[in-house]
Amino acid sequence: MKAVRIHEHGGTEQLRLEEIPEPKPGHGEVLVRLKACALNYRDIQGRLGRRGPRKLKIPLPHILGGDGAGIVAQLGEGVAALKPGDAVLLTHVVGCGYCSWCLAGSDQCCPAKGTLGNELPGTYAQYIKVPRANVIPKPADLTFGEASSFALALITCWPMMITRGRLRAGEEVLVHAAGSGIGSMAIQIAKSFGARVITTAGVEAKLQRALDLGADEVINYRQKKFVEEVLQLTNGRGVDMVVDPVGGQTFVESIDVLAQRGRIVTCASGSLAGDNLTFGLSKAREKNADLIFSSLGSKGELLEALELVKQKRIKPVIHQVLSLDDVADAHRMLEERRQFGKIVLSIP
Repeated sequence: MKAVRIHEHGGTEQLRLEEIPEPKPGHGEVLVRLKACALNYRDIQGRLGRRGPRKLKIPLPHILGGDGAGIVAQLGEGVAALKPGDAVLLTHVVGCGYCSWCLAGSDQCCPAKGTLGNELPGTYAQYIKVPRANVIPKPADLTFGEASSFALALITCWPMMITRGRLRAGEEVLVHAAGSGIGSMAIQIAKSFGARVITTAGVEAKLQRALDLGADEVINYRQKKFVEEVLQLTNGRGVDMVVDPVGGQTFVESIDVLAQRGRIVTCASGSLAGDNLTFGLSKAREKNADLIFSSLGSKGELLEALELVKQKRIKPVIHQVLSLDDVADAHRMLEERRQFGKIVLSIP
């Protein structure tokens, strides 16, 4: 089969399109013929071999990619309620299946978990084998490219905004990085719950796309200070929730725009993990603020959120579809943050 692998960490020149053996599904596993995969910033981190100051333990050579969709090609022994030819999308967290977290349905908290594209072979390939639990039926009205583009963003946004962030109708929400996969998803989730959305980006074209997606107010953070703009737009009150996929100083300054009992929900793993941040706890305390750190949700939360996709209250946002051969160009586009939404690779 064709697959893109890295043999060592580094720049985009490390991404090699190769012919390698097709995997064979074992007991309880499913072999999926992938039709499309989508890029996430974790793919850049995997290629570089680090997340902030932390080195990633990635086996080499390695196939990157955590999002994907395709057709069931073969079933391992013991797999039920699925047949060859079924169209599916994938979830990327693989738990041990036996610990208290896995048994409670929260395999994202499993201490022995692996993830597609990091510890386990990923989706930049024609075929992938995964546990039966990691296969979800593809919504019939979505293309494979669309179906490959949203699972990781949705399973990240839903728990931090809904489960833990407790978003309610009528609240005001600031979403940073409108053009990112997380930002474009967060805008839609907030609007679907009846919130007023303010969002930031550094390019005017991205701000227009955010308005088209439903944002109520937009701020060009390269031209104006977002703290001053948010306070002006909320008549000095501040917002009830800040969705922060950026981290670093953005996280620190976001405390200044919180209303009383406001929440900052962050999934940032790059700059936030790499910085020694200094901020005044007293300011957060005086606002009775919740500072919520979140990584991923459960498969159950993904299925719950997927209902909004089926109802067309949330739609996949795709910036561009490229060929698997063009994976280096796709990585450069994402690394330079030229996209709005997701970059998808079509797999021949």
